Amino acid sequence: MNPCFSQDLPKLIDPEGKFDPEDYSFVIKEYIFGVEGFEHNPSISLTPGSLVKLVTAVETVKKGVKPFRTYVSRIFLSNSKGNNYSAIRVKGTGDPTFGSPRFRRQHDLDLIIDSIKVWRAGSDTIFVEDRLISNSPVPGDWKYADLGNYYAAGLWSLNFNDNRFKVTFEQREEPGTKTKIISTEPEPLHFSLVNNVFAGPEGSGDNAYIHGAPYTTRMFINGTIPPGQGTFTIKGADPYPPMQLSLALQEKVRQNGLKNVVCLGDPPLGRPISLTNSRADHFNREIIMTSPGVDEMIGYMLRKSDNLLAERFFDDQSSFPDEYGFKVVDGSGLSRSNRLNSKGMVDYLRLLDTNVRNKLLDLLPGSGEGTLSNRFKGGKLVGRVVAKTGSMSGVRCLAGYIVDEGKPTHVFCYMINTESTADAIELQKRMDNYLESLDLVH
Repeated sequence: MNPCFSQDLPKLIDPEGKFDPEDYSFVIKEYIFGVEGFEHNPSISLTPGSLVKLVTAVETVKKGVKPFRTYVSRIFLSNSKGNNYSAIRVKGTGDPTFGSPRFRRQHDLDLIIDSIKVWRAGSDTIFVEDRLISNSPVPGDWKYADLGNYYAAGLWSLNFNDNRFKVTFEQREEPGTKTKIISTEPEPLHFSLVNNVFAGPEGSGDNAYIHGAPYTTRMFINGTIPPGQGTFTIKGADPYPPMQLSLALQEKVRQNGLKNVVCLGDPPLGRPISLTNSRADHFNREIIMTSPGVDEMIGYMLRKSDNLLAERFFDDQSSFPDEYGFKVVDGSGLSRSNRLNSKGMVDYLRLLDTNVRNKLLDLLPGSGEGTLSNRFKGGKLVGRVVAKTGSMSGVRCLAGYIVDEGKPTHVFCYMINTESTADAIELQKRMDNYLESLDLVH
């Protein structure tokens, strides 16, 4: 064993005894031969957060499921008497790309307006229908503290703008000084934001969280952002995307000088509405959902709203050895019932088929990129860490590879579960520093 690896991690990262050693685990192994470098609590199963997406992505590739889907969303013209159109119906199909800025050559709202103009239906009522998915937009076991944050966006029949929004703050130099919201994108049309965000200490990072359950009309932003003189942006989950869509469409109608009234809901009961079948009477849109990374690839597909994909990918968990400690109940990792252990994750990643591993390396962010944008930017691991984060309240995890010229030399995983998010963040910094300190020979 390399003498640089300390076998008493608690004494090294927590000499003052501030944290419970049972709240975290750490394993690192040499990649090719699996020689143990170090382990602490390797077999304790903890809540992994988004580390589950590593398993989801790997199982997706192994099962030959293509990392894209084709969605068809429709806007229909309905009539009651011959060709006298009386209603326009925008019907939700669960399309996760609808209104997304990441997939558009032309915005969906503009496409709808163009269709209305072509049909000369500028005075018909527009019914925005959200009823395909009848159960809750978020699973019942997701923690309230996570709801409202971008990583806990729900799934509706009608999704819009990735079901997310951005909030930009004007920073303050003095720690403890209250910040100011200077913009939101898009502008929230059906809910308000209460700002309780202050400037944090130097080097504190992003510790601001947005709180609000689905369908709420008031969301609270609490916590701190880094001090400074510029701006800082965080992301939140829209509490009711179909409402945001309806109000945005109504505004688009007004801007185009049309007289349509937009209603969220179905046409009135008892009205003899029939869908026309002529090609001229409906608008079909097909979008190929291509995704450059694990978080993008999994995205809304793996929310647990109906659990179909979780069942599809994880119906036979007997393929995971018992010692891995795997208990996967959703594909996104937001359920607190998910369990993994560090040793199992390390062995799982190390024993992957070369082709699957290479695909995963292409999907994961590297040092200074994506969710690692502020980590491993200096020192011996610059450009050498390729890993997936797992973060939720009280949870901070990281698993992946140490690479040299694109080839893995080590595989590692650390997991932190604490009552306090602040403690989890502090332990994460100490774990990162420990990883940086290791003599990981190229």
